[in-house]
Amino acid sequence: MKKLFAFAAGFAMAAAMSAQVTFTCTAGAKYGQGEGIQKLFDDNVESKYCGDANDGVYALVTASEPVYLWGYDWTTGNDNAENGGQGYRLCKRWTVYGTNDESVASNADAEGWVTLSNLGRNDFIQKNNKNTQRFFCDKGACTTAYKYFKIVLNEGNGSIIQFSEFKFQYETKPVVEYNWYASSDNNSQKACDGKSNPKWEGNNLAGNWLTIKTSDGKPHAVKSYSFTTNDDGDWRDRAPKSWRIEGSYDGTNWVMLTQVVDDATIQNANHKTFEFSFPEDLPVSKFVYLRLHLDAMKGTGWTQVGEFHVTGTIDAADETYTVEDFTNEIKAYYTAMVNALQPYDPQTLGTDYPLYTEYKSLYDSLGQLLESAYTSGNYSSVLGALEKINVLEGLMDQYLAGENDIFIASSNCWGDSPAKNLIDGKETTKWGAHFANEDAEQYIIFRVKDAFAPYFYKLVTGGDTKSYTGRNWKTWSVYGTNFNSYSDVSNDVSKWTLLDERVDITEQYLPMENYYPAMFDFNKGVNEPYYYYMVVVKDSHKRGDGTQMSEMLLCTKEEFETMRQPMVDAFKDFDATRAVEPEYEDELATFLEKFEELKTTADAVKLTLLYNECVALSLVLEGSMNYVELNETTPA
Repeated sequence: MKKLFAFAAGFAMAAAMSAQVTFTCTAGAKYGQGEGIQKLFDDNVESKYCGDANDGVYALVTASEPVYLWGYDWTTGNDNAENGGQGYRLCKRWTVYGTNDESVASNADAEGWVTLSNLGRNDFIQKNNKNTQRFFCDKGACTTAYKYFKIVLNEGNGSIIQFSEFKFQYETKPVVEYNWYASSDNNSQKACDGKSNPKWEGNNLAGNWLTIKTSDGKPHAVKSYSFTTNDDGDWRDRAPKSWRIEGSYDGTNWVMLTQVVDDATIQNANHKTFEFSFPEDLPVSKFVYLRLHLDAMKGTGWTQVGEFHVTGTIDAADETYTVEDFTNEIKAYYTAMVNALQPYDPQTLGTDYPLYTEYKSLYDSLGQLLESAYTSGNYSSVLGALEKINVLEGLMDQYLAGENDIFIASSNCWGDSPAKNLIDGKETTKWGAHFANEDAEQYIIFRVKDAFAPYFYKLVTGGDTKSYTGRNWKTWSVYGTNFNSYSDVSNDVSKWTLLDERVDITEQYLPMENYYPAMFDFNKGVNEPYYYYMVVVKDSHKRGDGTQMSEMLLCTKEEFETMRQPMVDAFKDFDATRAVEPEYEDELATFLEKFEELKTTADAVKLTLLYNECVALSLVLEGSMNYVELNETTPA
């Protein structure tokens, strides 16, 4: 079933370009030599310019067509770190110019060059090898498209400097310039100034927001956005983790453009730019205001945003775009969503569908919600209903497919290891996640098709547990409850009944082996059937490595024997009647005792423990048996 509403997370992308433009270096310092200035523009970080830095050191560059330059990237050389490592061979002051006058373009000393970027002395180029750093053009400099450019390397930290690449960041259409407009924290102005030095920082910026506005006050299309870390970006977890971006025509009525939850793109690195694209199917095409909400930061201590930059473009239609156009686009967008629901009328499900009542209530209210939103200009109610329906559709898909365990919600996960993998019935997949901080916990909530009281549960370790032994669960809890509806679902433990609690579980009970099955009973008891279950993982054996588990299965008492049989069958080829060395006779007796208990115990935890003990004993005994047989057949 097609999902009717989902906010697209941003995707990392390359330079924001609307068309392929080539840039050719035509003259400059050491031009044509092995490490001449032309190497800055060959799209090869293995080559470089290495030479002087002064007001006379320049590069002249011609674009295949005029472009609106809004920024550029410098990449250091292959051995910057080795050559001094403290700024030696780095340029500390440079200037970027543009012109459309051919007579000026051929002469670096000619009058008529327009300054596009002059940052003054800049000590923020990182001193690592092949390190790329983003810089933005001066405010007001990107209003004209230029075909010819001049880059002057005015001053270095030493007698010579080197760079491997200079890359233009541009658009072929006019570029929108945004200015800081409002915020929950005035310090956020530093995140919108186009400079790499100031930063928006504070003790956990989560919950804050900032608004930017087009410099001409007119609505324009958005294309991409980026976050740039600052000089302490390599400190652990100071960057944004979850955020939303909204757009508005009047600064009052807002519509969601994109939402990112538990981002894994932004890394702990200094002065690095991480780019994201806006979804192509935005509900509205043009905006005057953009608002960034910082919903969560990667850490809970001191956090920062070096620069928040949005790339937007201008076209002729922007001049005639009105608030009525804005409103009509929103109406059409949401109306299409509501209309798309018609094939999924709740009557087609039948009243025996577990979530029928809630689904029907939401479905029947859409028309009223939509009309109310049209009148008020506030679409949050429609948004909320559609989000719930989107989740309910997912549940419906699983229900109609005959799946018993239906994923509801979870904490953050690794991108390739979502929480729903824990209950998908496939041991080859897994749920994996990192703990955000020392106090963080991981959780998953799921619903079973038919309420029941489980007798025990089975865990299966991940397929790479032997390589990452610290990821096995160490301390966890299992809960059950019966919510009235999906809307009531919460991970607040006060709304749940504790069924099982495990603390500091050792390898004896949950071995650090690949795809290893382990059984656990509910040590707090299960006194009634439940629809909803929650697992909270509080710690792993090596917290810094995160946590993982491939599968969890809730089982009835009848299924206990089904789980036991493969464990018993694992020893069908082990002949306990073979002779052992005298010193191993006690181990043989212990094995026989444990094996008999394995075949009869009704304790799920003991079942796993007995199986592990039998495996260990059989390996030792097998070696002794082989030794005895070898000596019996070898002549004295």
